[in-house]
Amino acid sequence: MSDLQQIEYRAWPQTRSLSYDIARHIADYHLHGRIFVVADTSTFLSAVRKGWFRVKRKLDLERARTVDAEKVAALRRKLNIMDALVFTLNPSMADTPDAVFFTTSEELAKKPRQCLVLYLTHPVDDATYERLTSYMPVGGLVVRYNEPPPQQPLHRRAWRH
Repeated sequence: MSDLQQIEYRAWPQTRSLSYDIARHIADYHLHGRIFVVADTSTFLSAVRKGWFRVKRKLDLERARTVDAEKVAALRRKLNIMDALVFTLNPSMADTPDAVFFTTSEELAKKPRQCLVLYLTHPVDDATYERLTSYMPVGGLVVRYNEPPPQQPLHRRAWRH
């Protein structure tokens, strides 16, 4: 495993969705630079965008309630940057500087690209991990989510006849 990147291990969210957790994490820490989200399905993009709009709505409400001019200006700048960030599945846009690109681990391993942040929503083997992170700059961030907790079996109430 490469020691060139920072690795953040995050637990599967218990109280909110994974898509909202990723949207919140991007908004809090990574508004500039190319971001890759490795997920099993392409429908994950719409879920993260929905979470992204929730985060933006909360920040907009906070900006509206704030009377401190400096905080209002900072929130306005952050909202403007958030508006400029592009969410895409399109491979031709994967080289856009400020974009969140959604892909599968297989697609990205075939043609790794440079990114500042890589979100792994499912476990990958060591060889695939090395391929995915091979073009990341020193100090790039890999956010690894563990597998979701196993589902508890539903207990059926014993029916008496």
